Amino acid sequence: MPELALSDLRQGMVIAYLMRPEELPTYPELEWHGKIKEVCNCLRVVEVEVLDEGYEGYDELVYFEQVVRVESSSW
Repeated sequence: MPELALSDLRQGMVIAYLMRPEELPTYPELEWHGKIKEVCNCLRVVEVEVLDEGYEGYDELVYFEQVVRVESSSW
């Protein structure tokens, strides 16, 4: 599988990502899921709408380095 590049990420894609170590996650290996609302190439971040149960509707900034994989190209 080819390595993911920031330029591959598009609005509407669903991604899996990890929390940053600075956020002191209780379960660092826990994957979160979000639908990309906006891509900001200059800052290497995407704004996502969180899709995980209990957090639906929240928005979060996710650094490209946090992205584990693309779950789907559209939701």
